[in-house]
Amino acid sequence: MSSLSKRIASGLIFFIIVAGALLCSWTFLALMVAICALMMDEYYSMTLRRRFNPEQTLMIFAAISAIVLLFLTFRCGLDGKYLLFSFLPVIATCISSIYTSTRELRKGETDKGVSPDIVNHIAHLMMPVLYIAAPLMLIQFLVFDPSGYTPWLLLSILILIWLNDVGAYMFGTLFGQRKGSCKLFPSVSPKKSWAGLWGGVVISFLVAILLYRLTQSLSLLNISWWHWLVMAALVVVFGVFGDLFESLLKRACNVKDSGNIMPGHGGLLDRFDTMLFVIPVIVLYLKMVCVI
Repeated sequence: MSSLSKRIASGLIFFIIVAGALLCSWTFLALMVAICALMMDEYYSMTLRRRFNPEQTLMIFAAISAIVLLFLTFRCGLDGKYLLFSFLPVIATCISSIYTSTRELRKGETDKGVSPDIVNHIAHLMMPVLYIAAPLMLIQFLVFDPSGYTPWLLLSILILIWLNDVGAYMFGTLFGQRKGSCKLFPSVSPKKSWAGLWGGVVISFLVAILLYRLTQSLSLLNISWWHWLVMAALVVVFGVFGDLFESLLKRACNVKDSGNIMPGHGGLLDRFDTMLFVIPVIVLYLKMVCVI
């Protein structure tokens, strides 16, 4: 099987799994927990070169606990003030990590100052909370409304994100790899081209209009067409930043892929890099315009 065939097959299987899991609130929670744990493990494997370290395991567990607590807050219809409790496991774990990471300084070695290695270790330990766990927590604002759990908005946004990636990949492969074609940021990601970017723009806006018509005709969502176009624009712009950020991270860690869980794609971070940057911005926009 060619690499393209593997990419298409694994992508379709992955989409079916995700779409199926979104149909029920409890399977949605299981999906978020699994994705969070696997992506944080991939991040730690790339940056800290270690797996299943006690500190890393504790941080993953804290992030999962925050996701579960936020889910239960929405699922049980609790008052908004209880949302703050979902951050307590992460805050407690961050404080504990700082305390344990500086144990050598507390033993009287303060005259040497703070080691850059310790600072880097703490930064890499906490980074996945902001980069991975926070967007997965914000996703829950897209699936819960006053009537309860509904997956259609999140599923539509994921379709928009993934088809933007498909459009960018197709146009970039067909037109962006020719001699003399302009690259976006060749020092970070040599294969990303302006042709791919504009391909993503075209596909995203077409898909946004189709999703608007489909969700309106099936009475799944009541979102105006211009909001769909704004979401498409946000997907294109911040999707590029998400893709480039992960490329920069992999280049800094000297790895080709974040993992190998998806044949033809790499790891889950390779698959969700766009989503991690797009979801927070879309949630912020939809909150500002009172759609959610």
